[in-house]
Amino acid sequence: QAFSQLLSLLAQPFLPKLIKSASLFYFMLWLYLVLAYALGTGVFSILLRAFLKREKDFVSFSIAFQLIAALLTLPFVFLGPSYSLEANAIIVLLASSLLWGLITLISFKSHQLIEVSLRTSISKTSVFWSLLFALLLLSENITPNKIIGVTAIFLGIAVIYLKHGLKEQAKFGVLLIVITALLSALVRVIDKIGLRFFSTELYLFLLFFIPGVITFFAARKKASELKEFVSRNKKIVFTVSLLSVVSYLFFLHALRIQEASIVVPISELTIVVTVLGGIVFL
Repeated sequence: QAFSQLLSLLAQPFLPKLIKSASLFYFMLWLYLVLAYALGTGVFSILLRAFLKREKDFVSFSIAFQLIAALLTLPFVFLGPSYSLEANAIIVLLASSLLWGLITLISFKSHQLIEVSLRTSISKTSVFWSLLFALLLLSENITPNKIIGVTAIFLGIAVIYLKHGLKEQAKFGVLLIVITALLSALVRVIDKIGLRFFSTELYLFLLFFIPGVITFFAARKKASELKEFVSRNKKIVFTVSLLSVVSYLFFLHALRIQEASIVVPISELTIVVTVLGGIVFL
């Protein structure tokens, strides 16, 4: 008892600081999660571009990615899931899952056509769409600072586009990126709504599992071709799938804590990773 009293006495000067530090860490947790997402997504884009520069079969790659990612998220089913079976929850889940499947296919194709640093810069148009969808679907406040930030991004994209003088093939790649940015912004706002009905880990599993099941049945006719593709490229398929799963898990947790109109713009810091990585490695 005397020892316990001594410890309590010694801890008294440090306890308020410890509580303050813990509170600050929790308050800023969403930011750390978003930054981790940006880092993981940046590495994901660099690896994807490096591989798809030499690999033409982006369809097999996207199918294999969906299936492996679905398998990697399977353990999340057993982490005390909570869910809702009401109509709105099912509609939101299906909309998000199908959009993510479509985004994966379009995104993989665009990685074949456009350098990763340029691709990432153009994809930042998703910030504008995210603010718009957050206003329309979530009724979040759009502040002058957010508008200024979006304007700066669009001006930067215009400079990049004019400077590069893109060829026809690259222009098609730019179109794919703009479509991906629009759909990505929409689906991330939808995911903010989806987290109202599902636990984070279960929701992540379903986002990969539903497109994975669809692609599995859609790819039955090319099963042998897909098996051969995975056999040749199992390391890169597993690596990008793992990066995607872990990164988006961080993003969903951040989205649960903070507004989408704040989380999404900060998540676009992935441009720092991809531009530097593109210069060094590509």
